[in-house]
Amino acid sequence: MWVAVLVLFLGIPQILAAQGPPLPPPSAPVGLTCEGAGNNVQNVALTWTNTEVYDQIAVRRDGVLLSNIVGTATSYLDPDSPATFHVYSVHGMRIGPGGAVEGTGVTCTIQLFPPPLEPFLEAPNPMYMMPVPLPGNIFDFVADVDAAIVLGKALFWDMQAGSDGVQSCATCHYHAGADNRKTHQLVRGPDGVMDVAGLNEFVVADDFPFHKLTNPDNANSGVISSFDDVFGSEGILATDFVSIIEGSDQENTTPHPVPDFVKTNSDGSSAQMRSITGRNAPTVINAIHFVEAFWDGRASFFFNGRDNWGARNIDARVLQVQPDGSVAETQILLDYAALASQAVGPIVSGAEMSAHGRDLFQVGKKLLALQPLSGQAVHSNDSVLGIYRDNVDGHGLSIGYDQLIAQAFVNSWHQSDWLFDASGAPLIDIATGLPRTGVPANANEYTMMEANFSLFWGLAIMLYESTLISGDTPFDRFRAAQLDPLDPFGDIDAMTAQEQEGLGILNIANCMFCHTTSMFSSAVSSKINIVLEPEASAIEGLLERMPMQDFQLSIYDGGFYNLGVTKTEDDIGRGGMDPFGHGLSMSAGLQEITAMDPNDPNYNNFLPFPPSTILLTPPPQPWEDIGTAGTFKAPSLRNVELTGPYFHSGSYSTLEQVVDFYTRGGNFAAHNLTTLAPEMLPMPFLIGHPDRKAALVAFLEALTDERVRWERAPFDHPELQIPTGAEADVNGDLILDGAGNAIEIFKTIGKVAPRNVPVLITGESGTGKELVAHAIHAASPRAEKPFIPVNAAAIPRELLESELFGHERGAFTGATTSRAGRFREASGGTIFLDEIGDMAIDLQAKLLRVLQSGEVTPVGGRGDEIVDVRIIAATHHDLDQGVREGTFREDLLYRLRVVPMSIPPLRERVEDIRT
Repeated sequence: MWVAVLVLFLGIPQILAAQGPPLPPPSAPVGLTCEGAGNNVQNVALTWTNTEVYDQIAVRRDGVLLSNIVGTATSYLDPDSPATFHVYSVHGMRIGPGGAVEGTGVTCTIQLFPPPLEPFLEAPNPMYMMPVPLPGNIFDFVADVDAAIVLGKALFWDMQAGSDGVQSCATCHYHAGADNRKTHQLVRGPDGVMDVAGLNEFVVADDFPFHKLTNPDNANSGVISSFDDVFGSEGILATDFVSIIEGSDQENTTPHPVPDFVKTNSDGSSAQMRSITGRNAPTVINAIHFVEAFWDGRASFFFNGRDNWGARNIDARVLQVQPDGSVAETQILLDYAALASQAVGPIVSGAEMSAHGRDLFQVGKKLLALQPLSGQAVHSNDSVLGIYRDNVDGHGLSIGYDQLIAQAFVNSWHQSDWLFDASGAPLIDIATGLPRTGVPANANEYTMMEANFSLFWGLAIMLYESTLISGDTPFDRFRAAQLDPLDPFGDIDAMTAQEQEGLGILNIANCMFCHTTSMFSSAVSSKINIVLEPEASAIEGLLERMPMQDFQLSIYDGGFYNLGVTKTEDDIGRGGMDPFGHGLSMSAGLQEITAMDPNDPNYNNFLPFPPSTILLTPPPQPWEDIGTAGTFKAPSLRNVELTGPYFHSGSYSTLEQVVDFYTRGGNFAAHNLTTLAPEMLPMPFLIGHPDRKAALVAFLEALTDERVRWERAPFDHPELQIPTGAEADVNGDLILDGAGNAIEIFKTIGKVAPRNVPVLITGESGTGKELVAHAIHAASPRAEKPFIPVNAAAIPRELLESELFGHERGAFTGATTSRAGRFREASGGTIFLDEIGDMAIDLQAKLLRVLQSGEVTPVGGRGDEIVDVRIIAATHHDLDQGVREGTFREDLLYRLRVVPMSIPPLRERVEDIRT
């Protein structure tokens, strides 16, 4: 009777106890799986295999009984599972006179994702549909935009701007707008130890990522290694500023020891090396669209003409000529000017470009007395600077910085003969009581143009960078054709099927909520004045209220996220403070401003957006949580193939590593829970699916503009010398000069790199000729093809011909097989012929034939083969002397020396080898 009654209650999660002895528990089912229908909250389907016939089966979620079902069932559908991590279990049951007994069961786990707050986003529009934002009052300052762009490009690339005559803005942004140097780029993390590599050491692929797991798809798998080092950018040798040397790119400085960058040799000797930035250098390409600049956004949306702090610095003033001809200090603010705010930061940074204590008054005095880009080769076809190229020797410009400023800027910002002191106050003639005019009498007196140089520097570089828009990618052409099949820019075949699949995965993975808009970043200024409903939208507002992963509602800055790359306390990013005691984030700032009394004499609205701008409704209240600690700006995905290493810490070197990072939901999700972005969850649809990961990487590579890769206009540039560490012996000890200073290494590429003509490098042995050759190859269109070095002095004459040109089987004794030869192996790439001056005269004739016709004839061969190879040759010999003595062919020298490069000996490096 009780069994019949029980059947009526199947599915009810209670069993009435009966009298009798207890039954033994049944064995557990096996093979339980739990799957969701898609990556969002869906029904969860459970399947399993029974190991015996049960009277009933209990299904539990997180230990809570969901249902009792018939004992023969092998599946169950949970129709209402909350979006979080769950543990499901299935238990066999026996029912008898003694009651019901539940077995131990079998378990499975599943991570369910919250549904999107709105439907998946459409793919962004092509980049050309996104207007370039510029300040609304720009023409109150700029008279000639084209002249300002010329000025900005010259200033950005000019090595003379650095206190050492080496460091320019471009030094850390020369490669796709970022920095891909690999030597002396690491700075120790919070643990105080350099784990990945030491000072002046070269990083290799195996050093990345800095957080390595036994299973890259599982954040909870075994940790192989985890280092808090930061891959930054090599900056300037730390010094204290004394004075400029008028007419020189050098400055009077004194040492400024920084223990973190002192390298000690094995013999106890040591030397100060260049400082390294504490964060990775982001690209400047497309950066005009960011609402605020730098990783933590400390370069304000508003430019005050003096520094990066915008309206936060209430003392910032510039000089302006008044209608009566007098000059007065004036407060200014330009909106949409984060890049101007950013530009005036590194130029006075003691770690990046400047001696400690130098300001932009002094930078102005220095540069206004120098030829722009003096000593740097400028191509006659440079898209901006070519018409101003100094045609005497092709180095520098034929127009001065003072002329460019006068042409580019409205007269009231520079046209006065008054003189000023270092604070910007007019100098007064003691005898007359009137402002002094004319020429400064010493280094501490400044013209108006010198005193306002920060204004010109910031706006000119901003306008130059506003031209660096990379919108000609396979994605842009594909998307344009999708939107309008008649768009002449469009090409529906521009993206492969794999790349299109990757675009879909980017959307499914919710990546586009952070990497939205044509910029593939939500940290953009185009969201200003956009009314958002619902609150979380395709384009985030400037500020957002949203539950973080600890389920606590927080306010954060849209476009800035904590991803769990590093521990929050290692670098708090946007959660920091400015020098004036305000929170760095807009969220903290608005909370502070809202609590102020507008009638208070000390009231300062340091976020002076117009009333039409909706920052957050309602405004932040004093008790609300600000979730910005450890958050950083979402970078653009454009050209991401070229801009590694990745994240603010530079701790990932490949896109595949980055995809693994997101697949597992970050590194320190649990540790960073209180401000972790809610989207940072594991992605089951990528785990165990290398094909999907490959498709995602393929799409990211489809965001590369080939003009950026090959440095074509507007991404062309002058020549540049880039510091890459210092000379060291085989043990890694620094080689010091007579004064005990490290002997630095520079690579000079720039204008040479995009070309395919032969290069002849001359210099003594040990001066780094192969390093220079490799750098030229790496920066050329042949970079992905082979680079093959051959030392002509190290191989006997009878073997060198075969080494270079190959041989057929039986061509000579011992030639039992055919060999392709180095020229054919280097096809499409570069062959580096070191010590070319030692090559036998008869082999020189064969080499000349390769240069003339591209034809290679293997030893013993009857036919020729055309090869596509760039030749870079090097020697320590005087080849002109060799021509005179008959040991080197004059016609070969003529063919090789299309682009000559001379590397001075270490003992004589003065201008291009700094100590």
